[in-house]
Amino acid sequence: MREKNGERWRFSLAERARLRPDGAVDITRELASFTQSQFGVETLSSYGWWQQQDPDSAKGILEVDTLAEDECLAKTSDGVRRFKLPAAHHFIAPYRSVFDKSESVSDSLVQIFLNRRQYDKAREALEQTIASYFKASGEDAPEMDVEILLDGKSLKKVSINRDNLFTFDGTAFLSGEAVTTRKHVIELKKTGKGTLYANAYLEVFTLEDKLRAAGLEVKVQRKISKLIELEEETEAPDATGLIVKQQAERFRREPLTDGTSVKSGDRIEVELILESKNDYEYLIFSDAKAAGFEALDALSGYISGDCGFSAYIEPRDQSVNFFIRALPRGTHTLRYQLRAEAPGS
Repeated sequence: MREKNGERWRFSLAERARLRPDGAVDITRELASFTQSQFGVETLSSYGWWQQQDPDSAKGILEVDTLAEDECLAKTSDGVRRFKLPAAHHFIAPYRSVFDKSESVSDSLVQIFLNRRQYDKAREALEQTIASYFKASGEDAPEMDVEILLDGKSLKKVSINRDNLFTFDGTAFLSGEAVTTRKHVIELKKTGKGTLYANAYLEVFTLEDKLRAAGLEVKVQRKISKLIELEEETEAPDATGLIVKQQAERFRREPLTDGTSVKSGDRIEVELILESKNDYEYLIFSDAKAAGFEALDALSGYISGDCGFSAYIEPRDQSVNFFIRALPRGTHTLRYQLRAEAPGS
């Protein structure tokens, strides 16, 4: 007699597998997924980006790459401890037993090893997944001839088979005057068996001195100003309570236009105006720096914009990058400062 709910549930799964052998893979996956939810390393994570991880949790996460496949880490009342799982509570072994029978199982196994920071095992599982797909689909043994045509003219012919599947050169490249100004049609002709994958890309440049502004859902406008220091004094009490005059750091913005010259040491402010038509999450903006300028504050960190809007700024050698957690619909402003290291215009 099975008195515990867990025993009853496992017994019901075993009966389902016995009565419906064709559903054994789904049942194994269901059991492994449930056990993983109890003993997977992700249960050590702190929820919410605003919370600080306690030392025990951090220690446990740093050790997950040394776990055996039948081990788990658990946070107990006296800290993080390592345990060897009973056979009935393994979750990696069941996943491996049906690895080549379900695509979702292979995805789960790869994610488990990534969570454990066991990247070699994750790569091995991913390679096995790809190899299994190739074998099942027959894509590991193509026998085909492919011809690339542009406007009906043959550019290249290549034969693809098992021996050169990963080494054949199937690239046709056109540049300069070979790309004329008109509509072009690219054709791929295949004879033989096998699945053909292809892509095309176009790189263009312009000789214009000033590029015209353009944008779709998210637009960024840049305004550049020179900050001119104003010599102002304010009155404030000192440590003894006496009123003294202090030098106040105030600046006047002078907009810079194309061709304006700056001197070494000039303080420059860059204002980025972001206009978004929708709400977006997890965006990266890269603002290229002009030659001869360095960020006034070289350290990365959060900066505040208007109305509570903020971004994480990362000054680099050739650009200033912004990592934005959430970009609400509307117009928002970010500012950062540069210093001219070399004179020029």
